Amino acid sequence: KVVWGIHKGVARARTGISATHPAGQNWKSTTKSSVIVKQLAVDEDSVWVLKSDGKVIQRKGVAPLVPDGTGWIDITGTEVITFSFIACSNRVVWGLDMSGRPYVRKGISSSNVSGSGWAVVKSPPLNTVSITSNGIIWVLDKEGALGFRTGASPDRPEGKGKWWEVAVSTQAPISSFVHRLRSVETMSSLLTMSTEQQSIVSV
Repeated sequence: KVVWGIHKGVARARTGISATHPAGQNWKSTTKSSVIVKQLAVDEDSVWVLKSDGKVIQRKGVAPLVPDGTGWIDITGTEVITFSFIACSNRVVWGLDMSGRPYVRKGISSSNVSGSGWAVVKSPPLNTVSITSNGIIWVLDKEGALGFRTGASPDRPEGKGKWWEVAVSTQAPISSFVHRLRSVETMSSLLTMSTEQQSIVSV
C-alpha cells in the first residue's frame, strides 16, 4: 500500500506500512512549505499533485518500499491550463480546469510515466471525476447529472463507447434517463470519495 495525505498544504507520504504495521509508522513530507498543495491523486507508481495555483506536478518512483518517491516532474510544459481537480487510476489521468472542462493525459506508459500532453474531452462542464481500477470513468456534471463511460486505459484515457447517464433519484421515471443503474446513494458515494481524496488517498 502507498498512502499519501495533505497536512496544512504539505503533501506527506506514510512510511513503514507492512503486514505487521498496516497503519504505518510515520508521515514524511514530500513538498516544501513554499508549495501549497490543494489536492493529490495516487497511482500505482506515481502521485499527481495539484498545487494551489492550479499547476500540476508529479512525484515519480513511488512504490510500497519507497512511498515518498524519488523525484518531482513539472507537468506544466508549454500548455497554460489552470486545473481545479485531478484524478487517476492505473495510469489513466483526468483533470478539470477552473470552468469544469475535462482533460486527459495522453502518452502515459511504463517508459514515460508523465505522458506527452493534455487533450480536451468533449463533455459538458464537470464538477468531479472518479476513475475505477477497471477503466470506468464516473463523472458528475455542473447540472448534477451522474454518468459513466467504460474502456479507459493509458492508450485511451478518455474511454470508449457512449456515455451512460445514471438515475440519482428513486422517484425518477426510468424513461427520463438513458439507463438506470443505481439510486441516490451512488452519487453520495462518488461525492464522498472525491472529498476524501483531497485529504488522504491510497493505492
